[in-house]
Amino acid sequence: MTDDIPGSHGRGPRRLYLRRAAAPREAGGETGLSSPQNNLILRQLQGLRSENKEFLERHVRDRELLIRLSERMELGFEHIRTDIKELRHEVNDLRSDMVLLENKILNGQNEILDIVRRIDAAEEAEAFELVELDDDAATPR
Repeated sequence: MTDDIPGSHGRGPRRLYLRRAAAPREAGGETGLSSPQNNLILRQLQGLRSENKEFLERHVRDRELLIRLSERMELGFEHIRTDIKELRHEVNDLRSDMVLLENKILNGQNEILDIVRRIDAAEEAEAFELVELDDDAATPR
């Protein structure tokens, strides 16, 4: 929304002109400089400046916190990586041990099977000899 400046007779948009506030006269009659105490714009700028300073301080603290967290997380991840490597090594050792145990079990089973076969063969041979002896004893002479 644009309003005309009084006395401009509709020649353009309203513009806001800032004039320097007259400084209060000091006790000696001299004029003083503008200060935030006697100038609203300077007070507002001072407030914005302090808010900006607080924001930047918070930002610096947040950034430092993030950096520390990142470093701690990296250390934690490094420990996790080391633990995972150790676990992989242990799992590979367990696999090797399981293969060795499986081979020992299979060798034991093969030995038992071999013994059973020899016992069966010996029993068959003994039974065959007994049959031959019985046949020899049964045959008249």
